[in-house]
Amino acid sequence: MTVSRVLPRVWLAGLTAGFCFGCSSSADTNWCESSVDGSEVVFSQGPGAWDREQRSPELQELWRAGGLREGEELAFPVGAVASPTGQLAIADFRLAEVIVLDPDGSWLGAWGARGEGPGELTSPVAATWDRRDGTLAVFDFGRAKVVFLRDGDPVREDVRVAPGLLAPVLASGEMLWAGVQPSGGVLVQPVPRMDPADPERRRGAVLYIAPGSQEADTLASNWNPTVGGSAPYASLAAPGWPRLVAAVGTDGAIALGGLDSRYRVLILDEHGLARRVICRDSPAVALDDRELRAPPEGSKATEHEAALRAAPRPDSLAPYGRVFLGARGRLWVQRERPAPLRYLAHLLGVPGSAYDVFDQDGRYLGEVQAPEQSRLQAAVGDTVWAYEIGDLDETWVVVYRLHFNPKQAS
Repeated sequence: MTVSRVLPRVWLAGLTAGFCFGCSSSADTNWCESSVDGSEVVFSQGPGAWDREQRSPELQELWRAGGLREGEELAFPVGAVASPTGQLAIADFRLAEVIVLDPDGSWLGAWGARGEGPGELTSPVAATWDRRDGTLAVFDFGRAKVVFLRDGDPVREDVRVAPGLLAPVLASGEMLWAGVQPSGGVLVQPVPRMDPADPERRRGAVLYIAPGSQEADTLASNWNPTVGGSAPYASLAAPGWPRLVAAVGTDGAIALGGLDSRYRVLILDEHGLARRVICRDSPAVALDDRELRAPPEGSKATEHEAALRAAPRPDSLAPYGRVFLGARGRLWVQRERPAPLRYLAHLLGVPGSAYDVFDQDGRYLGEVQAPEQSRLQAAVGDTVWAYEIGDLDETWVVVYRLHFNPKQAS
C-alpha cells in the first residue's frame, strides 16, 4: 500500500471519533484510545521523568550566530532543522538559499545555487536531513520540486511536485507551514479558508503529496468558527480554538495534532503507518491579552480587539499551539497558542513559550521554558536551536544546552 493511501486512512480512523470541545481533564483515558491497529497509546498526567528525578531543566546559551554579523545575514528564514550530528540547515525563502551551520556555530554558508535549473533553488520553504547519509532534502515551493544536497552539491535527481497539487496553497495566497521528508514527500498547510456556505467558520487542512504522486491527500482537517460580525475582521479565526499542527523528523516520521481540543499528537512512521498516539492530561494555557490584543496600530487595533473579545469561545481551549520533532525523536510541544494575524508566531512559534518534551517512546519528560525572546526550532538530545528577532528585525540563531539543576525541596 502506498504512503499516499495509508496516511489519510490512519489519521481519520485514529482520531476523528467525534469532536471534544467540551471534554474535561480526568483520569479516564478513553478519549486517548486509538482505533488504529498496531498503534501504541502513551498517556501521561502529573510530573514528568525529570521532575521525578528531582531535576529542573534550564536552557543555557552556548553560542549565537547570524544577526548583524557581516556575511551571516538572514532575510526570511522559514524554518530550521538539525541533523543527528548537530549541523543546522535554515531554509531562507527570500534569499533563495539554504544556510548551513556546523555544530560549533561555524557559518558554512549557502548550500544549493540560486536558479531554476536542476539542483537549484528559487524559494525554499522547508528542509530536512536524511539521518542515514547526511543528505539534505529541500522543498522549493516556487519551482514545485524537492532538491537533494550533500556538502552543498546536488546528489540526486530533483523530485517534481505537480504544480496543480499546490493550488490550495496558491489560492489562499500564503501558507502557515510546510515540511518535507528525506524521501521527497511534501506536506503543506494552507491558510484556513472560509466555508462558502457558512462564512462564520473556516476549514484548516494539512495536505500530503507523496514522491511522484499526481494527487494530494488530506492528512487532517478541522472546522473552527471565525470572529464573525462585520468586515474587516469577520473572517479571522476566533482565538483559543485548536488549529492543526504538523512536523517532520529526520527519519521521515510525521507528527500531527490539533484536530480538536484534546491533548493528543499522532506519530506516523516514514511509510505513513501509525506508530503511537501521545496524550497528556494537562490544562490549557489561559486565553490572555497576548492572544486577544490587536496587532495593528491605531484605531483599527481597537476594532480588532473588540472583535476578538466578542468572538465565539470554545468550551475547552486548545492545549497547545505548535510541535516540532528533534533529530533523535523527541517531541516538543509548544503550550502557548499563536495570536490571530501574528504570522511569524504561526510559522516560527511564540517567543518565550513553555514546551512539553516527550522522548522518542512517548514518555513525558517535563516542561522547558524558552528564554523571553527565543522561538525554539530544532533539537538534538539536550541541544536546542532557536531564533531571536532583534530590534532591527535581524534574526539571530541561538544554541542552548539543557542544563539540569537539582530541584529545590518544597
